[in-house]
Amino acid sequence: MYEQVRCSGWDDFAPKVDNLHPKKQPKNDQWIFRGECNARWDLKTRLERPFEPYGVHGEERAKIESQWVREFQRRLDHYMDDVPDRDQRDELWALMQHYGTPTRLLDFTYSPFVALYFALENAKRRSEVAVWAVNTDWCKNQLSSISPLLASLHVEHQRSRTSASFQALFRFTPSKFVLHMTPMLLNNRMAYQRGTCLCPSDINARFEENLGAFAQNEKPNTNV
Repeated sequence: MYEQVRCSGWDDFAPKVDNLHPKKQPKNDQWIFRGECNARWDLKTRLERPFEPYGVHGEERAKIESQWVREFQRRLDHYMDDVPDRDQRDELWALMQHYGTPTRLLDFTYSPFVALYFALENAKRRSEVAVWAVNTDWCKNQLSSISPLLASLHVEHQRSRTSASFQALFRFTPSKFVLHMTPMLLNNRMAYQRGTCLCPSDINARFEENLGAFAQNEKPNTNV
């Protein structure tokens, strides 16, 4: 599903990241990055981790996710004056993630250097770290290939960010996919770290299964 590129150090890492962008074209934000302090770790959301050891599956996962969102909303106004609207599920999830509540979001950043910092911050001596690089344009194109309807729903959700558009994308579709999601209003952590997220559609499947549904016969560069 991905290509692994080994780097021997900073002088090797920086030019390889630079090579992700086509020559003679301005750099943009199509690539996003995530650092892991252990190169052998799979990509997993905080929501995925506690479900696995306790065998939580099916509708029970969706019920628990909704319960955590509801409980977070009930207490949020005690700590914040500017509370996200109930329909802004992406902003709520990002805020929950900020305060350590498990969500289906997986944190990424637009900066490869921020990702490398987090990969090295808690790395053990002589261990191999990883910086994952995902092309969001590729994800968008793959979503259109899987289902033009889903792609149009995604555009609608980005425009309106209503509860109805969220439900159409994440609750009423059996498809596995991953969406690039950045809240309209960034919390401090996301703003400082140039943060963004990837969001899986099917929480009954592993994050990498949702991402793998995009792969089909292609092999994008997703691990530097």
